[in-house]
Amino acid sequence: MIGSVLGNYRITQKLGQGGVGEVWKALDLSLDREVALKVLRRELAAVPDLVARFRTEALALARLNHPNVATIHGFHTARETTFIVMEYIPGQTLDALVRSFGPMRCARALPLFAQVLDAIGHAHEHGLVHRDLKASNVMLSHLGAVKMLDFGIARVPGSAHLTKDTHSVGTPAWMAPEQIRGEEVCVRTDVYALGLLLYWLVTARLPFAAQSHFELERAHVEEPPPSPRQFAPDLPEPVERAILRALSKPRIERFANVGELRGALGEGFAPLSFATAEHTQAYEPHPSPGPTLVLPRDDDEDEARAGAPVRRRWLLAGAALAMLAIAVAAGVASRRAADVEI
Repeated sequence: MIGSVLGNYRITQKLGQGGVGEVWKALDLSLDREVALKVLRRELAAVPDLVARFRTEALALARLNHPNVATIHGFHTARETTFIVMEYIPGQTLDALVRSFGPMRCARALPLFAQVLDAIGHAHEHGLVHRDLKASNVMLSHLGAVKMLDFGIARVPGSAHLTKDTHSVGTPAWMAPEQIRGEEVCVRTDVYALGLLLYWLVTARLPFAAQSHFELERAHVEEPPPSPRQFAPDLPEPVERAILRALSKPRIERFANVGELRGALGEGFAPLSFATAEHTQAYEPHPSPGPTLVLPRDDDEDEARAGAPVRRRWLLAGAALAMLAIAVAAGVASRRAADVEI
């Protein structure tokens, strides 16, 4: 695949793969820019419902114009291959970031989370519920901007389902109780996932873990989530209360929208400057009372890492991120010295 050309795009690198397709880095030969191609697997391109879902993702993204949502450039079919052309975002997902560095302090987590709230709020304003919000669908660019990815199962509440499949849609570790029961989704469904995301950022774990999807889904429906302060003792109480309310089992008890969730978190969204020591220190994981739980991943993600290789990657990733922070800070300082607006 590398080196081949699809339409106006030359494939240069494989970025990842999932259940329905693969993601490739490519060069736009017309505009000489790097893009990401989300390619539907060829054997699935013959399934009308899956092609419809794939096109729905393109349409959903095309409806959104927001700095925290990955931009879509096109939807194409070339050489019997169907693909979406998207903005290429160098960086790390929040899933990879937390797995590498551990739980974040609120000073780092909340400004990132605020950008996620902005993106999801924008989608809600356009009548879209994401339905598969998780840490691996949130990218942090090398410039510190959050980008929402993968609106592949986004849907307008009350609209018809694309397929007759009666199974729940989403990733079990990140699904709200109503999704697991196969009920209609709404804005509060995404609020539940947002609660899980903030829980993950500040504790480096999710509230529920199990050996099977069935047990995991049962926990989401029946079990109360453990207090995040159990794993992050320095977490402010208002943040904990907001997380636990977002994770309420009855959706009516959750925040009605992302604005309410933001308000409950209070003043934790003060922006941080890349050029300050405060910002770079926010990358440091806060002390954890015990070992970080390695969560089971869904089929679209890499297998969990363990043992000595993880420790080596921790050191390498830490060194790389420290160098990145220094480089960005130096770049900002030099631009300011030259009176260049950034």
